[in-house]
Amino acid sequence: MTVNQQKTRVRFRRSVAWILAGTVFLLIVLSYKQLSRPACDEWIGDYAARPGEEALLRIEREGDVYILIRHEVDNGEVREPLDPMSADELLDDQDNPVPIICALRGDGVKLIKLPSDSSINPTESDNRNTSIYPAATQYLMGVSVGFAGGVVGLYPVPHQAKLKIFGGASEIE
Repeated sequence: MTVNQQKTRVRFRRSVAWILAGTVFLLIVLSYKQLSRPACDEWIGDYAARPGEEALLRIEREGDVYILIRHEVDNGEVREPLDPMSADELLDDQDNPVPIICALRGDGVKLIKLPSDSSINPTESDNRNTSIYPAATQYLMGVSVGFAGGVVGLYPVPHQAKLKIFGGASEIE
């Protein structure tokens, strides 16, 4: 092997080493960005009570605070702060943690995003009530007022300039 061939081989190996090092660095940076993104950012968007309908609710983030937005007949736009919940807060005296991606809590409402294969997701049950859960969704809203409450599915819809006026519980049943 000539001296020029040896130099070429060394340059090639160095180039490959730099390319590999750059690729590893890029993968580390990209995975860090994904890990540092709050899981609850997946909630940001518009939601309808049934697939393909007009949006009733919108979730936004202002700084570190999540905001639930809806329009009411009497009050116009209503904005409520939402706090992220830990899995421990969802236990409700159960021994096993609830598998969640993210949960947000507001005044009388809990928004929960479950994994798509969650065994506790009522929208994925073959025996589900299709008038309440017309299709499977990972997004659930639990509402409680006093001793009454219920869980409904929320369906992501494209962003809409104006939200449908929220007519109360009958709107989501």
